[in-house]
Amino acid sequence: MHSIIYVFKPILMLQQILGIFKFRVKINDVLPTDGKLKCFGIFIVSVFVGLRSSFVKKLHDLSLAFNIIGEACSLINKLFNFHIFMVLLSIFIYILFTLWTFLYVFRTDIIKTDIVTTICWCSNKFSFVIILSFVCESLLWTRRDTKELVNELVMDYGLPASARAQAKAFMELIDAWPLRIEVYDMFAVDISLILKFISVSTTYLIFIIQISHVV
Repeated sequence: MHSIIYVFKPILMLQQILGIFKFRVKINDVLPTDGKLKCFGIFIVSVFVGLRSSFVKKLHDLSLAFNIIGEACSLINKLFNFHIFMVLLSIFIYILFTLWTFLYVFRTDIIKTDIVTTICWCSNKFSFVIILSFVCESLLWTRRDTKELVNELVMDYGLPASARAQAKAFMELIDAWPLRIEVYDMFAVDISLILKFISVSTTYLIFIIQISHVV
């Protein structure tokens, strides 16, 4: 029990940190033209005609902040590689063993089994995979939104050349930091992990059932 809690704690902490990253990276959908108020996540930039240099400086500060976020995300990814892998592996084994036990007991009719209880057990464990996948995917969604809005700045020819050049540098920085959580470069933790997890679990469950029938 203590070992499971030890493994789950850093994952929960990772989710909280990624949640903070999401608000730091996110850019609200308002462009800085003709004196309108711009919101870049927690940064609020007032851009008026004649104050373009202030906007360029703020955009530069956002680029530096995004670079720090990318470096921190990379370090967190390396730090929690083992913990994420062990948690996913333990959940995978638990679900397989629980389902196989239920099917075996149901087939042999040794004791009375409750399918609702078994589904609740498996759903409880699988919910962690869903939560982790959605948290990591939300970070990718935020990065994509940020990239689209920065691209609008790049394509806005009404901005001065210095502002567009800074936006292009910001775009290259976004491309350099994918903000993707990966486990030992084997698979990425995103929304597709849910389907992959179900697919692999089903495949191995069928294999175990076939082996148990042969034995």
